[in-house]
Amino acid sequence: MLISNTVATEKPALVAYDLWKLYGTHPVVQGVDFTLQPGEILGLLGPNGAGKTTIVGMLYGAVKPTRGFVKLGSTQVQSNGRLARRRMGIVTQEDNLDPDFSVMENLIHFAHHYRILGRAARQRASELLERVNLQDYARHSVDELSGGMKRRLVLAGP
Repeated sequence: MLISNTVATEKPALVAYDLWKLYGTHPVVQGVDFTLQPGEILGLLGPNGAGKTTIVGMLYGAVKPTRGFVKLGSTQVQSNGRLARRRMGIVTQEDNLDPDFSVMENLIHFAHHYRILGRAARQRASELLERVNLQDYARHSVDELSGGMKRRLVLAGP
């Protein structure tokens, strides 16, 4: 699934070990194993029904594996899903952007979910826009962004 030339000198960022998911007696995911080092990126490719969404759900704690485990750094994802999700960036097929808000307003709105308000929310939103290289689009409508730019904005949201 992942081919890497990285020499394992750092502690793994993400480990999936022997992940299985059965719905009833029907196996959806069988024996998925991989290790990601810091800075590596994972892409899951496969036909519809191959279990990609189920694997991603197991990686961030939304789906409990039938067998196996996932570790994000030293955090066991199955027992600490909320902590793992705060530390992980996930971009799904659908976005939750509000087309009535500007790019900056969307991030400020997201900040409120984390109880970051006022000047602190604007500051954090500015930092995140810079991190995903969208600072020049802060006042633009979400509808003016390309699909890739929207994905980056969604990733910046948490």
